[in-house]
Amino acid sequence: MSPRSQQYALRLLSTSLSPAGFALASYVMGLENVLAVDEGWTELYPGRPEHGRSRDPMMYFVTVFGEPGDAAWGWQFSGHHLVVHAWVERGAVVSLTPHFIGVNPSQAPALGRNELRPLRGEEIIAAEIVGRLTEAERQEAVFSPIAPSDILQQNRPLVDDEAVPLAPEAIYPSGVSSRQSRDFLGALGFTEEQAGRASDPPEILRHAESDPRSRGMRVAETDPGTQALVEELLTHYVDRFPRETHRRVFGWTPGDALPTDLRFAWAGEYERGVGRYYCFDSHAITIEFDNTQNRANHIHSALRSRKTDFASDILRAHYDAEHAKG
Repeated sequence: MSPRSQQYALRLLSTSLSPAGFALASYVMGLENVLAVDEGWTELYPGRPEHGRSRDPMMYFVTVFGEPGDAAWGWQFSGHHLVVHAWVERGAVVSLTPHFIGVNPSQAPALGRNELRPLRGEEIIAAEIVGRLTEAERQEAVFSPIAPSDILQQNRPLVDDEAVPLAPEAIYPSGVSSRQSRDFLGALGFTEEQAGRASDPPEILRHAESDPRSRGMRVAETDPGTQALVEELLTHYVDRFPRETHRRVFGWTPGDALPTDLRFAWAGEYERGVGRYYCFDSHAITIEFDNTQNRANHIHSALRSRKTDFASDILRAHYDAEHAKG
């Protein structure tokens, strides 16, 4: 794109985010330069032959669905560690998910008292929640002493209650050969065996096979102090978006009562620097956070809607209304 078109693309991105959410997105894109240093400036990347730059802050894409200004249309802004969606119906934003943010390194080198940890709050508040649980609550919430190797949903198009992490090579697009992905993963330090299988403990599989309605701890049954921390943590996620979209898109905004069916689950250690994972689930949303890769210095986090990911319910209603068989 030309510089002006690039600015228009970023302006479009900013329309679906709060000022703090846009600052976070901008940081994530710029962090590609730091990651390039950590990876030794490798030029290899599967699916991009002769591109010459493995980690590129400009390697983000805008896709528009429909015609802007129509009764229903949408767009996606996506790249390595950032995916933002927006679906607009009759001038109102009605879907903003899936929303994915990754940070690598999750703590970048900084000078003196400075600290470059953009998802610090999302991590330490969750650890504080676990730290104040009673023994009985911890027995419900903690399902594995070892965190999974990634968020369980990874890049699946819809929330799957039986999802387990895929092998690292399996997350690349179908047009990328196994050899290409394994060569790239090898350059990052993966062995052939590590690239070809998910290395998660049996507790993760048992969690995936359990009844999703009973996974983890029911937040409504915890004390007011724990619920206050949960609200603070959820606020970190929904405040990435304009406040006027919160109730319409997520069914919740800070200050509302927490969803009565909201559940919290944790895997891994409590100490910083060791792999940790957590998730929130309700009838409306799923939130996942995982910091295990690169010696627990590489975060993947996602906010999903169980009703409107990719505007799925909206499209279904449209087809039912406009394309019903006679």
